[in-house]
Amino acid sequence: MREVQCPSVVHMSSVSITQVSCSYVGGYKSNEKYLCRNDCGSDNDVLITTTQGSKNRYSISDDTNKRVFTATISNLNKNDAGKYWCGVMRIIFITDNPFSLTLTL
Repeated sequence: MREVQCPSVVHMSSVSITQVSCSYVGGYKSNEKYLCRNDCGSDNDVLITTTQGSKNRYSISDDTNKRVFTATISNLNKNDAGKYWCGVMRIIFITDNPFSLTLTL
C-alpha cells in the first residue's frame, strides 16, 4: 500500500475552488501534511502545510480519525493547471503519487 493515496487526475471547469483529499497510513497521524506543486524538489514548491493551515489561496486540514487530509485551492485560474503532490513530512518528503489538475475556464 502506498503511504499517501490521492486521486491521479482532478478535472475542473468553470469553478473557483477545488478540494483534493488524500489518505495516509496510520503511523503518520501526528506528522505534518502538505501540498506542493511541480516536482516538490524544494521548499519553494510547497504551497501549504498543516502547520500553516491557510496561506494565500491555499488551505489544508487533517482529519486524523479518518486519516485523510484535504487541500483546497481557491480562486482558480488557468495558471493553476499542472502537477501537484500531497505528502506527509518525515525526515524526507513522502510523495507517493502526484495528481494532475486540469482546468477548463
